[in-house]
Amino acid sequence: MAPIKDRLTKYFASHTAQQRDWEVLAAQSVDCPFKLETETCDPVASRLIDEKDASVYFQLFFGTRNPLVGLLDAKLHTPDYVYSASFTLFSVICALGCAISVRPRDRALYPVLLSLANGNIKWSIAASIKSLETIQAIINMQYWAPMHPRQADDPYWLNLSHAVQVAREMGINRPTIVAEYVKKASPNASEDFRERLVRNYERTWLHTFIADKSFGIITGRSQCIAWKEMPSCASDWWKKPMTEPSDRMISGVMEIRGLLLLANRRRREIESTPISILDWHTEAYNTLTQARNARCTPDDLPDATFLPILAFYMDHSLLVLNAQALQDITAIDKSEPSTAIVTISRATIEVASRVLDLVLTDRAMSEVMLGFHNNQYIMICHAATEILRAIKRGGLTSAESSAAAEKVLAIPKHLERTVQLLPASSAAHLYLDLARFFACQVEAITTTTDLEATRELIDQGLLSSDSFRAADTSLPDFATWLDMGYLGSEQPLLDGNDFQVPYDTSMHGFTFT
Repeated sequence: MAPIKDRLTKYFASHTAQQRDWEVLAAQSVDCPFKLETETCDPVASRLIDEKDASVYFQLFFGTRNPLVGLLDAKLHTPDYVYSASFTLFSVICALGCAISVRPRDRALYPVLLSLANGNIKWSIAASIKSLETIQAIINMQYWAPMHPRQADDPYWLNLSHAVQVAREMGINRPTIVAEYVKKASPNASEDFRERLVRNYERTWLHTFIADKSFGIITGRSQCIAWKEMPSCASDWWKKPMTEPSDRMISGVMEIRGLLLLANRRRREIESTPISILDWHTEAYNTLTQARNARCTPDDLPDATFLPILAFYMDHSLLVLNAQALQDITAIDKSEPSTAIVTISRATIEVASRVLDLVLTDRAMSEVMLGFHNNQYIMICHAATEILRAIKRGGLTSAESSAAAEKVLAIPKHLERTVQLLPASSAAHLYLDLARFFACQVEAITTTTDLEATRELIDQGLLSSDSFRAADTSLPDFATWLDMGYLGSEQPLLDGNDFQVPYDTSMHGFTFT
């Protein structure tokens, strides 16, 4: 029985060892079906770039793109550290940094670096590389991946689902396993450095959840990472030692999303009358606004520079709340704009204008404008559509409509300056056209009284796509808007109580101290 027992024990034993892509690459056999050569995976060894180029690309990535996502630690992920840890992540950061470089040579080099990075990710998936850096490379690449000709053809979910599964199999949501990884990687490191490594794992696990929900809008495919798999004190995670400035933003996003889900649960418990819905909206709106103001009020902390980005995300959740309330009221009251509809429309105009103001005038947002990814552009267009619908519904003063319309009209010109500095495959080019579409509609509506004729003229003369007409004539449901930009929803939508479930940290989450 001994040989049988040994074989079964070995087969079913848990495996928490982390692999480095460098080690797997070196151990490849001659007849390996997914064989990869160093000269085709390493941008430095292949002489596409040198160490100085890599340093420039890292500075561009961490200065302009990483603040909008905050997945990586700028102090930890230096070029030397990343290069030694993973050629896959190294190639991804170089490609994403090169994309926003204004050097003429980098314009020609970017497609090559992007192809190399994509190839490395495909190889890592095919070779089943289980490492934290593989997860980080996949998530980062998906945020800034080139646009596909057709939205439905985007294969993001294949890569993202792999990253989520690797994260679960590695057990990066379990503190004991994370401690083992850190101890094995740096047995003689200082306490501060170990803490930084632990946060690197924790931050990556939080982002598997955030990315899963952020990208769900593209094709509706979601891995359904539930709240019970997240730490119960995620909203205070940024206060832990060795924090990065962007960690404060991550915690704020987690908090506002939980409040939004709780509000949605309460909505399902009340009767569907205009008065009841307005009362529910007023209470929820005040709660989310208080959280937004408390989180985004400037202070003297070093990470306060990222508060405008957090305000951008949190204001979008207020737009989602308002959209849900307006949808519910208009479904039962199709008459002329009622007091409830006008009240919520005014709140929507205020928040949407604030969102666009951040994009147009805030210095911090302007500094990272080149780093915007698909989700930020979706939020901008959402704000524009809410202003457009509010004006169409009526009940607003001429001054209110004009002020909001001016912001929508300013967005295309603002994006034009950004688009000129980005590759043609960037999402900015697509959303520039969409922003122009909304600007034409707003301009036409504010200069004529025949709204039906204006609608027909725009739909036939500017764009004939059924998808644009559908987006313009019907309000997206709550689950759809929740899926946009860090505010994804489980399929089906989770009960709001899930945000306050006491978690079994030994199995599902990690506890912050």
